[in-house]
Parts: sequence; structure tokens; C-alpha cells
Amino acid sequence: MKVDPKKIKNIVVFSLSNIGDVILTFPVIDLVFEKFPNASVSVVMGPKALMLFAGNTHFKEWIIFDKHQRASRNLKWALWVRERKFDLIIDLRQTATKLFLMPIRGTSMLFPKKSKGHMREKHLNRLAEVIDFDGPAKEKKALYIPEKERNEIEQSVKQKFGDQKYIVVSPSAADKAKRWPVEGYIEVCRHWIQQYNMKIVLVGNGKEDRLINEEMVAALPPKDVLNLCFKATLVQLAAVLEGAVLAFGNDSAPMHMASYLDKPVLTLFGPTDPVKYGPWSSNGHFLKKREMSFFNYKDMDWQNHSDCITIDDVIHAVQMEGDKVVFNR
Repeated sequence: MKVDPKKIKNIVVFSLSNIGDVILTFPVIDLVFEKFPNASVSVVMGPKALMLFAGNTHFKEWIIFDKHQRASRNLKWALWVRERKFDLIIDLRQTATKLFLMPIRGTSMLFPKKSKGHMREKHLNRLAEVIDFDGPAKEKKALYIPEKERNEIEQSVKQKFGDQKYIVVSPSAADKAKRWPVEGYIEVCRHWIQQYNMKIVLVGNGKEDRLINEEMVAALPPKDVLNLCFKATLVQLAAVLEGAVLAFGNDSAPMHMASYLDKPVLTLFGPTDPVKYGPWSSNGHFLKKREMSFFNYKDMDWQNHSDCITIDDVIHAVQMEGDKVVFNR
């Protein structure tokens, strides 16, 4: 049921838990701010995603929900949130939470049929249950980059590369099955350095990310690569992506962030579905062969196998003309 924005004063948006999934809800959050300009907006997210929102003063409150906690704690948590007396709930988790919070209005408690389209569109369809909108929001408020953090990370990149063009590369992923072989990333980056005089910025925030990035740093010319693993926050990653010519990596949070910022994106897919999770920027492209874990490549002659994404596949997919990226589709 559609609502009158003038009657809504206190909104809560239930986002998700994993960082990449939360970024896919950002377009909904932006529209909530735009369509309900006089309302306070709070957001619920998983513990890992708090770093995306902490410091964002557009929100009234950031509320953590741990989906792994005991049922008894869930009930206590719901009663605690209920005290905030929200009058509109946008539930992108598709839970029965609304039963406990009892807002005046909200998205349906019915579980919709499994969507065959992109997850971003699925979330937007949930918002459309309560408010009409035409296209994306004009302002991005779900993401806030404090000026100090922006200046720090931009200075780090500038000290290394000056004003030279760079590509952000995310060679890891939380799930091993989604990690294309590191030797592939090395050869593709080497090609871009030699062919287009591009610089490479490596990103990541996990222990295994660090190992993968260090292997790439050891294999590439030191003057052409900057490793920001554990050196940039998630919101600083956004600032780095804003200045990039291209974002390249596995199905992971940095690729979703690049899409949200409408940067050129090339994503490699193994077992996950690009129809649901593929790039959603105006200039995005993905590569996928057979539905298969990248982890299986280690036992295959993947460079010569028709079911595998090869180095040549990736190199052929991208052409660069100055600041312009052209994908060979």
C-alpha cells in the first residue's frame, strides 16, 4: 500500500548482513532519503556492514542485527527496536520482523516469489510497494566519505602515482570459489601496464587478500602497483574507486561499490549468477563460462579449457581509449 510521505516521520530500513549485499541496497536507501525529506531515517545492518555507515550523519541511528544470535536474543532485540516507534519499515531482508515492531505502515510481510532479475531491482521493487519513484535518486546519501578520510587516501594514491591513470583491482573474495587464479590477475595487469601505461591499485581487507595482493606486488613492477590491503577503510575504497578508470575483480563488494558509483566495471563470475549480481553501472561488463567454482581451476589446464575464463578472454574484453573504457561484448 502506498503511503503519504508527509505523514511519515520515522523510518527504518532493514538492509542485509554481508557487505556486498548491503551495497546492493544503497539505491533504495538513497530514494528513501529523497522521497521522505522530512522523516528521520535509521538503518539496520549486520555487524560487518557497520563500517559502511558509521559516521554517516544522514542517518538518525545505525542498528546492528546479528542473524546468528539466539532466538531469545532476537526477541529482546526486536522489543528494544520497537521502543523507537517507527511508523514506516522498509524490510529488504524479507523477514517477519514487522510483526514485532508493529509500525503503522511498511513493505509486505509476504515473501515474494524468487526474483529472476538483479538483486538491486528486487530491492527497488520492495520500495515500490510503499512509494512511487522514477529512476535513481539524485543524491547518494547511503554512502558518506568524511573529508579527512578522503584526503588521506587520495594523498596516498597521489604520492605513488601523481596524476597518472589507475585501475582498481580486487583479486580476492570472501568465498574461495569466487577467486579467479592470481596468476591470471598478474598477467592481465601486466598487459594493462604495458599496453595502456596504466597503474594498478590493489584492494582488500582480509588475511587471504593480503597474501594474494603481496603475490601480485612481487610479480609486477614496483613503480606501477600500490597495495592498499588493510590500508583503506570501506568508505576510503569508495574514494579510490571514484578516481579510477576501471574496477576489475571477482564477484565481491568492491565491484558492487564501483557499480553504485557508476564506474566502468569488469567482473569475473564462477559459481555465482551475474543475472542477479552482475555489474549495474552504466558501463559494466562481466565474463562467465561454465557454472563452476574458480577453485576447481587449480586442477585443470584452465588456460586451454573451453569451460574456463582465460587470460586472453579478459584481455580481449577490454579496450582503453584515454579515460574511456570500451568492452568487447
